[in-house]
Formats: sequence, structure tokens, C-alpha cells
Amino acid sequence: MNKKRYKKIRAHVSIIAIEWLKGLLNEEEASKITIDNYKTFMPKQSHTFYKRQFKMNLFTERWIKQKIKKVLKKDPTKSISSINMDDLNAS
Repeated sequence: MNKKRYKKIRAHVSIIAIEWLKGLLNEEEASKITIDNYKTFMPKQSHTFYKRQFKMNLFTERWIKQKIKKVLKKDPTKSISSINMDDLNAS
């Protein structure tokens, strides 16, 4: 993967994370989430210990990044900016 494409993926992670967080909260609280403060609402722990193995927690930035890569691998013609939460849940 080239540097430009990876940079676009990293930028799109924040958009998807905000979309996910706003889906969890009611409208009043969701309006408080911005691109500047969304990381305070994200899970702090990136991994969890499960069945004697460390597993990645869901909806961390790294998890979202990996899911975007899987979607792009499955459909290389899809643009990064068109990927949304529904695409991540389907993969």
C-alpha cells in the first residue's frame, strides 16, 4: 500500500469513529462530539485478554483501520471516502 493511500485511510478512521460514536448516543450528546474531541470518547484499552490470547478490542482506531483495509482488499475499485459503518459490519 502506498503512502498516499494509507494517509487517506488514517484520515477516514476519524470520520468513521465519529459516525459510530454518534450512533451510540442521543442527539443532544452526539452534537458535542467533534473531530477534535472524539478520542476522549473512544475505548482506552486497545487489547483484551481472552482465552489465553490478547485480542484487539472492537472499534478502536486500529480495528477500524484494519476493517477499511479488508473492505478495500475485497473491492479495490471502491473509494476510501465512500466507506461507512455498514461496509465495516459486512466484512
